[in-house]
Amino acid sequence: MYGVEPEEQGRFSSTNFYLPTDKRKLIFGGFGGIIAELQRAKRNNILSGGLFDSIREGDWLLDYYVSRLKRFKHIS
Repeated sequence: MYGVEPEEQGRFSSTNFYLPTDKRKLIFGGFGGIIAELQRAKRNNILSGGLFDSIREGDWLLDYYVSRLKRFKHIS
């Protein structure tokens, strides 16, 4: 559930999630990207921008994880 951009391209022909507010992609695909962002936010006490703005916009995070898990045939 962790994957850097080249791994995501090779495995799924997809890219890591893009944070429009920050104009950058998450470092890792899957849970790794979200965990890294939460750790960064906690370390710097930042609850605005990037990940948190995207979460406030809707159910994209749940949709992202569901669509990602569906790619693993042994799970579905």
